Amino acid sequence: MKYWLDIYPHSIFASVLLLDGKIENWKIVNYPKKHPLEFTGFWKRDRLNDYACEWKEFVCNNGKEHNEAFEEWAPEWFKQWLIADDFKGSPPYEIGV
Repeated sequence: MKYWLDIYPHSIFASVLLLDGKIENWKIVNYPKKHPLEFTGFWKRDRLNDYACEWKEFVCNNGKEHNEAFEEWAPEWFKQWLIADDFKGSPPYEIGV
């Protein structure tokens, strides 16, 4: 049996958790995260109703595109938002690049 990432085409999803229009958390995986509780480690649960989730699908036809989804396409998509001032963890893109 083949693992999903050895089968093409397949989809990679970039998901972002936003609060006040800024990135609180993000993830790149093989399914979209559509609700704040699907993200781990965010600490402003008292504002749960204020969170918004966005996601984008990238279809990969080969190994090169699979890598590009993680290294180029998703980080570029994340750049449409600023990162929260008190963000914890690795940023979704290089700041200033």
